[in-house]
Amino acid sequence: MKIQTALAGVLLLLASCGKNTPTPRILDEDILFKCQAAIDECIIYDHFPPLQASRNYVYPHIAAYEVLVPFFPEYRSLQGQLNGFPVLPKQDTAGINLDAAVTAAFQKTGSALVYSRYLDTFRMKTLAALEAQIGKKAVERSVAYGERIADSVLAWAGRDNFRQTRNAPQHNPGNQPASWQPTTPDFLRGTEPHWGTLRSMLF
Repeated sequence: MKIQTALAGVLLLLASCGKNTPTPRILDEDILFKCQAAIDECIIYDHFPPLQASRNYVYPHIAAYEVLVPFFPEYRSLQGQLNGFPVLPKQDTAGINLDAAVTAAFQKTGSALVYSRYLDTFRMKTLAALEAQIGKKAVERSVAYGERIADSVLAWAGRDNFRQTRNAPQHNPGNQPASWQPTTPDFLRGTEPHWGTLRSMLF
């Protein structure tokens, strides 16, 4: 009986290694949490203020979500739900590993918004580990898909008026009794006075 059980196990192992075995869609259920931890490091190290940090967080997560949409019938694309969000390229879902696709989409989008390179290091380590598990071609195919999504999200992000506000005049509080004034201990100037001119996420 033990010999039969062992033989069955070997046969199952061999079958799982067959050429026609589909690439596993998700190997690490914590992949999004790990992406989040990587961009946390960037935002902390780069000292982004809260409003800019919110922008740096939202676009990579949108890209990662859109990567997942074709694979889960219960998910709905954000196209038509977010202001000006584009129709994303169609993708053949066969042979896509979502760990690699999500990592690529999140990293490419996030790295365009921050300065430090924690996301790049995270991507390199994650994809190297995946190549050892599922092979280089499967990873490359999945990365290409994730990066196509990232490109569309970054193009949309580039139209949100953020860049234009970088050259806008700083807030002058004035001397009226009701005017906001810098406070102790640092007496910092007003943060992001033109943030309200950015494209809203919702209509």
